[in-house]
Amino acid sequence: MRGAGDDDERTARCDCHPVAPAPAPKTPKLQLKGRGSGVDTFKDHLDADTFNFGLVRIYEVIDKTTAVKFCLVKSQPEATKIMVKAKLGLLTGAVTRVFGQYHGDVFYDNIDEVNVDDFVAATRKK
Repeated sequence: MRGAGDDDERTARCDCHPVAPAPAPKTPKLQLKGRGSGVDTFKDHLDADTFNFGLVRIYEVIDKTTAVKFCLVKSQPEATKIMVKAKLGLLTGAVTRVFGQYHGDVFYDNIDEVNVDDFVAATRKK
């Protein structure tokens, strides 16, 4: 039996499911672009020229119990104009209502930087 001060035994496994990287700046509708497993599959569905939203499911084992957590992924190109960036804030609220609750979120301005370690760290923060 562990005391209150002992560290949890933690491991994490991530099955990435790109649920909805989507709306183009002039299109207020969400478009499902793909789903699957693995961060590379997730990256393949992201568009480097516009902003994207995605939901990643993470399985984390804590003391022999598996917990399912979700991470919201947001991205936009670094060179995005200021008025287009303002739309990201508005769309984030709408996307959050569609996705429901999630355990953490990450933001990227370069989709090449997307990685599993960021997802796991974000879900452990909350």
